[in-house]
Amino acid sequence: MDIKFNRNEIRCIALFEEMSGAMVKDCIIDDENGEVTFVVKNSDMGLAIGKK
Repeated sequence: MDIKFNRNEIRCIALFEEMSGAMVKDCIIDDENGEVTFVVKNSDMGLAIGKK
């Protein structure tokens, strides 16, 4: 199954990857609640969460 991202999702993924260094596998944007959820590689979990 292929995942297709829209332009907004691609921008969010690029920003998140640049800031965290974690590789994003999926991105879910909930416009209604203003929430963005990223699914990252298991080995990149620490990068995604950060030190604090």
